[in-house]
Amino acid sequence: MFQVFDATTFGEYMKKVRKSLNLTQKDVENLCKINVETLRRLENGKVIPKYDTIEYLSEVYKADLLSVFSAHRTSEVMYKYYKDLDDIIINYDLKKVSNLQEELNKVLTNKELDNMVNLNQVDQLKEVIVGVKAYYEENYLESIESFIKALKINNKEFSIESFKAYKYTLLESRILIMLAVSLSAKKEYDNSNDLLTLALKQLINVPNMTINYVQLIIKIYLNLSYNHFNLNDLKQSLKFSNTGIKYCMDYNSIYCLFAFYYRSGVAKYLLGKRNYKNDFRYCLTLLEIQDKKDLIEIYKKRTYEMYKIEI
Repeated sequence: MFQVFDATTFGEYMKKVRKSLNLTQKDVENLCKINVETLRRLENGKVIPKYDTIEYLSEVYKADLLSVFSAHRTSEVMYKYYKDLDDIIINYDLKKVSNLQEELNKVLTNKELDNMVNLNQVDQLKEVIVGVKAYYEENYLESIESFIKALKINNKEFSIESFKAYKYTLLESRILIMLAVSLSAKKEYDNSNDLLTLALKQLINVPNMTINYVQLIIKIYLNLSYNHFNLNDLKQSLKFSNTGIKYCMDYNSIYCLFAFYYRSGVAKYLLGKRNYKNDFRYCLTLLEIQDKKDLIEIYKKRTYEMYKIEI
């Protein structure tokens, strides 16, 4: 029933994080007194790390390695719930919201599942459902309150102002994304960007990326581009659009790719760049490929009304 996080995969993850910080194995030894040979064996997956070793490395790498290690030992029951939550975030799947709520209610009445799930995470997911429903109903303040309540289950003093003081599980990274989207809906774009950036740093280094993780990261890039556009920071909006396009290409994904091209086209037009029309064409072509005819008409109408551009 349990999915074990194998030492090899975890070692690859630690190596990737270390290199992203431009640290050599000798640098790490100097910083936390874990000798090079031990670190080499850990990174090669030859040994399973001890708890205190993970704690020391978490301090040096400024990453919650323990949560990453634990997250991949989650039961198949919780894995399914995570997948449902990803579908809710990625696809705005309202049916999944109701299904997930029913499943969580079953957990609380089924004693056989007690040893297979983390009840704190179940409580967090229940709060998330309340927040998602409120968001869909455009009760953004209520959704913000629910997501904060979910995060306080493990971090009692959590607040938007103090979010940098805590470490987060992979589940909580997802909650941070939804909190950020709700803040954006309330036009709190700077706070939204801060939370999205933190979630991105944690998710982008997850080893063995699944399609859901890739799409979550794409979602973050798109929201960062949108937020910067609304802050009238067109260069940053264009930067995140281009980063999102490259990320989609790198992972062979067309998820939200049309939206990146549209956001890029608008930013280029307002910045006075000549090649903006190409991005609009790519956007419409991708929508045609996906048979999203209604969206094509919406984009054409919006672009003409706002910018007097026929696409």
